[in-house]
Amino acid sequence: MISSNKEDSITHISFRDKTNGWKRFSLVILKESVSLHETLEENIFIKGFLKNLYLRPSCAHCPNRSLKSDSDITIADFWNIEKINMEYDDDKGVSLILVNSDFGRSYLETLSFSAIEQTFDLALFSNPSITDDSKFPENRACFFSQLNTTSSISQLIANHIKLPFYKRLSNLPFRIFFFICRKLRMKLSLF
Repeated sequence: MISSNKEDSITHISFRDKTNGWKRFSLVILKESVSLHETLEENIFIKGFLKNLYLRPSCAHCPNRSLKSDSDITIADFWNIEKINMEYDDDKGVSLILVNSDFGRSYLETLSFSAIEQTFDLALFSNPSITDDSKFPENRACFFSQLNTTSSISQLIANHIKLPFYKRLSNLPFRIFFFICRKLRMKLSLF
């Protein structure tokens, strides 16, 4: 745990540190005398973030969805690239650049970087947030109503990200299916 000692100031924060790879990114906080390094499986704050527990309200009602921002390009993470082409999955993260205008295209052509053109439908398949608003969990309002009165924010987050038993049970067939697919993919890649 990082102390609140004001004499010992924070020197570095990395919310998605990729030292362990993109799929197991970490929260890293460095102070002069102590550091915190926890993976997404270990850190309760990251768990709450990944469950959309404390996304801004604008994320659920984004006025720039569906490429309405009038920007020349849109840059995002290319989620699930391993499902589209395993060759690109280096576990360091792959960027998605959406070209929204002729100026954006001509500007990108002046830059030197490795790029492979994909269809918009393929990008949308892996990144539904391009057109769909983020969904807040049902208990988000309850979380915020208790935030100022709790003695433990970590426990409050843990209480609000845990799925009810009936939802965990209903997810079980999907988890088994994806586990089997992952094992088969690993075995097939050995040949």
